[in-house]
Amino acid sequence: REQPLRPLSRPRPPLSLLSSFLFTIVTAFFFSFLDPPSDEFSPCSLANRDQKLAIMNNVIPILSSSQALLAFVALTVLHILIIIGHRSYLIIRGERKANTFEKSGSGAENTFVSRVGTAHANCVENLVLFASVVLVNKVFMASSINDLASYYLYARVCQSFTHWIAVNEAAVTVRFSFFAIQLGLLLAMMYITAKTLIY
Repeated sequence: REQPLRPLSRPRPPLSLLSSFLFTIVTAFFFSFLDPPSDEFSPCSLANRDQKLAIMNNVIPILSSSQALLAFVALTVLHILIIIGHRSYLIIRGERKANTFEKSGSGAENTFVSRVGTAHANCVENLVLFASVVLVNKVFMASSINDLASYYLYARVCQSFTHWIAVNEAAVTVRFSFFAIQLGLLLAMMYITAKTLIY
């Protein structure tokens, strides 16, 4: 007996393609905040960064780049406190010995603390890049990057919290999207700072 043919289901686009598309859109959006060319006939000259920032500031509070850097450090320290608190609790209860814990961030991310450990390692890696740009901008008194630094911080917080929650495909895609936002913002901050140093 012949089996009835099943209707073919349309394949879903892989999440990696969706993430790449989102990265392109987000990068283009944040680069639109950069200073437009002086050509009055250029369509880009119609973009007013101050007006855009005024609209964004009504929704998202803007910190100074120094405050954003300190908040990033505080977020990184929060990861450490969670890990230390968990290990201290297990040691006090006698469930583990101090020399039996694996290196933070190593192994499978099947527990909350292991995911916090991996998120902490990711924070440390990106904190160096963010701090370098902010400090160079401050030392050489380059153009303000307060707005972009604030958005970078908020995207980092969202990425870390998403990492804490889960590591399934959907969560990883969301996490990568927040990372893509940070990458676009970091490039924009580097451009603004370098432009001031060169010119």
